[in-house]
Amino acid sequence: MVKRKFSRAEFAVACLLVTLAGCAWALFNQEQLAQERVLLRTVENARVLSNFATHAHEQYTASTMDAVRRNDLKQSTDLDRDPQAIHFPMSFSRHLTNQFSRKYPNVHFGISSDHPFEIDGKRKHANGFELEALLKFRKNESEEYWRVEELSDTLTRVHHATPIIMREQCAACHNNPKWGLEKQDWKPGDIRAVRSVVLDLPTDPAQSARHSYTIWAFIALSCAMGALLVYPSVRKEVSQRVELEKLSNTLGDHARELKVQSTTDVQTGLRNRRYFDEALQAYLDEFGNNGLSVGLVVFDLDHFKSINDTYGHQAGDFLIESFGILIQQHLRQHDFAARIGGEEFAIVVPNSSREDVLAIAERVVECVAAQEVNIGAHNVRVTVSAGLAISRPGELFETFTARADRNLYKAKNSGRNRAVG
Repeated sequence: MVKRKFSRAEFAVACLLVTLAGCAWALFNQEQLAQERVLLRTVENARVLSNFATHAHEQYTASTMDAVRRNDLKQSTDLDRDPQAIHFPMSFSRHLTNQFSRKYPNVHFGISSDHPFEIDGKRKHANGFELEALLKFRKNESEEYWRVEELSDTLTRVHHATPIIMREQCAACHNNPKWGLEKQDWKPGDIRAVRSVVLDLPTDPAQSARHSYTIWAFIALSCAMGALLVYPSVRKEVSQRVELEKLSNTLGDHARELKVQSTTDVQTGLRNRRYFDEALQAYLDEFGNNGLSVGLVVFDLDHFKSINDTYGHQAGDFLIESFGILIQQHLRQHDFAARIGGEEFAIVVPNSSREDVLAIAERVVECVAAQEVNIGAHNVRVTVSAGLAISRPGELFETFTARADRNLYKAKNSGRNRAVG
């Protein structure tokens, strides 16, 4: 049998085909890797957004329970019909996340249950994905659940869900007919609902598998035509990848922005209760391990409820914001201030003596008392009381903050407008 030799032209064509095939395979592989990277980032962004919604809900729950106890306020799902009420925590979460969704239409939040409450004549039942997530959470199979759907050649949808776990403070409202909710005998630790985040990720049709099939078809037609198509295809793929990277980076920036917002009090710009608890514990651990103390001052605006009742909630909000600005003017480099309740604030002063901490507290008290606040046609004098404490070696967070609270009560019972500690 005579072996046939390949001509130089045939060899060149074969080399070209192999080269083009390698380029096509590399292009397809890079497209798949780029899609996977963007998808993983999108899932992570969904996780961050879900954590933001969870922290906002929990922080608002703690704040509203404190406000209800202090001011005997009502809770409602419709503040237009009852302007003297405050949102239910779940209603506030929906309001906050709906505002975010209006700004970024490709992000959708949801709170659903298999036994939902009736609000305004409607019930928000869980969909198939949310029911699957509920089942897995109740079986303790996972702490989160997510799914990716290819809705079309141009749209990929990422679903992410986390459980909503009943807390002790939740049961006070959910099992009390006083608030107009159906009594369902919920207990702390129950998983009765899920919080879901849906991200719509637009994709270019050229990134689908059919794009690769088109390249292979061009290669089969002719080597010359295939050679002409390689460069434009690569350039288009790079452009698409850049766009996907921009989208992923944009979502990442939004997620980081939300993380900052979740530890900031919206009304005053100070840190919120969640940040205060975590940071103070870190300060106690770090400075305590080095034999140093931490100072804490807790402030409470005197007769705040009376001001609210006399001049209205707008006046109360103005006082809260004004005090937030004033308190920041008395901070040193390593101090931080937080709003830890309705009209309650705190300053953390590390590595300072009792005399230094007391001096800061008294300056704040004196500055407030020396100013008149203009509310409409009225000039109102406001005072504030303060209680302080200096940490002791090995002292627990709860014991430390309780001492500051006790001194605050002493200041209140001693005539207000003073600092005790």
